[in-house]
Amino acid sequence: MSQMDDLQPWYWRSLPLENRTGSQVFDCLFRNTSSIATLLESPYRTSQDQPALSRFSICAGMPRMRLGRTQMMWTPAVGEILPFLRRLLNKNGEEGNLTTPSHLPFTGGWLGWLGYDLAWEIEQLPRTNPDSLPFPIAFWYEPAAFAVLDHIQQTLWLAVTDEAELDQFQQRLEQASPSPHLPISSPPHLLSHVSS
Repeated sequence: MSQMDDLQPWYWRSLPLENRTGSQVFDCLFRNTSSIATLLESPYRTSQDQPALSRFSICAGMPRMRLGRTQMMWTPAVGEILPFLRRLLNKNGEEGNLTTPSHLPFTGGWLGWLGYDLAWEIEQLPRTNPDSLPFPIAFWYEPAAFAVLDHIQQTLWLAVTDEAELDQFQQRLEQASPSPHLPISSPPHLLSHVSS
């Protein structure tokens, strides 16, 4: 059995976004449901000048399973990060599902980060202040469920590997009390009173 044989298809559903933000959808669907979750939030669009810059937000939950293994990748030491990422991308290249909305910026795959220390793999820099934080330099995981918010079209796209989750997610969204996101046009006027 090849690795691709165990890959579950994506099940998609689109719903009205109803002016929800990425953080509202994330709270409703993924916060406190997994030890790993991701929110890539677009800033609220304050003008029509550059709508593409704030069009999409992405939120995702727990890692996907393949062949009984959770799809999470901690990377090797500095010097092996980019080769590792190249191998990961070549090994896990997959064709999109025919029902996948092709205009979305994320339709499944790996989410994660590359930390600042990757700079030492790209160029020779002095190590004058070593990083003491306990975070990996790079980390990726493949989510089993995610949502893509199209703020311009006001459409929420849900993608899951377990089809029953579509109904569960929709029900959670419908039960959540909507709190409309109202932009602040200017900072509130602050008054300071100091007595001597």
